[in-house]
Formats: sequence, structure tokens, C-alpha cells
Amino acid sequence: TNYITIQLGSLEKEILQIYNLLGQLVKETTVANNDRVDVSQLTSGIYSICVQQNAPRVLKFIKQ
Repeated sequence: TNYITIQLGSLEKEILQIYNLLGQLVKETTVANNDRVDVSQLTSGIYSICVQQNAPRVLKFIKQ
């Protein structure tokens, strides 16, 4: 898929960072609840998403 949907559970905008498996920052953007983030420029692989809310949350996703 070329987009991921971010569900924050709050109405405030947050900073979203995407890292590759080497820990390199490959994308950074500001998102709001239910925003779609374009990940089409990322190559296939596993990535970590860090959302800077009250306490940082880290999730993983696989880009095919």
C-alpha cells in the first residue's frame, strides 16, 4: 500500500517519524487524527513509526 492511516485518539496535531531498520529517519511529518500518510517513496521493508504524543508510541509496519 502507498498510504497508512494514523488514528491518534486526540484532536491535536502530532509529529510522526518513520525509521528504517537501521534506525535512520526516512520521513517526518505532522499529522492529525485519521490523516493518511503517503509512504509510496519508501522501498519494501519493515519500518518503525514513532508518534510524539504525551508519551512517545512506537509501532511497526511492513511496506510491500
